[in-house]
Amino acid sequence: QETFGYQTPKDLRFKDIYDTDACTSCARCQDRCPAFNTNKPLSPMKVIEDLGKVCFELKNGNLAEAVGKEALWACTTCRACMEFCPAEIEHIPKIVGMRRAMVLMEGEFPGEEVAKAMDGYPRRLGGRAAFGGGRRGGLCLFYRLLWFL
Repeated sequence: QETFGYQTPKDLRFKDIYDTDACTSCARCQDRCPAFNTNKPLSPMKVIEDLGKVCFELKNGNLAEAVGKEALWACTTCRACMEFCPAEIEHIPKIVGMRRAMVLMEGEFPGEEVAKAMDGYPRRLGGRAAFGGGRRGGLCLFYRLLWFL
């Protein structure tokens, strides 16, 4: 079966798992994160620590549930965490990979406004012909929407 994104530890790359062990918990990523500084549920340091727990202790757990779905959607992908990390941990690819799995594999979006916006979207733009026609019409819209995640 084809999978997209990071759902379980076996979906992660070696570098992603290595990053969970390389984190020194210095909190520089957290201190620079605009989402964390505006009291959103995201802490880049905690994301890496939670991924490490799933990889080394649970081994078959769901990554998005371990990290927290609200935290994943709170990320603005500004890369501040990656810029200031002394261990050069790549936070954003992990967060985006877990988001991708939530959207493509589970059909979850950050809020009801996205689901409402997608309802009837092709019909408002002239039906299938607006997206190239054929059976791929809705899929093209879906990938265009993912570009903004």
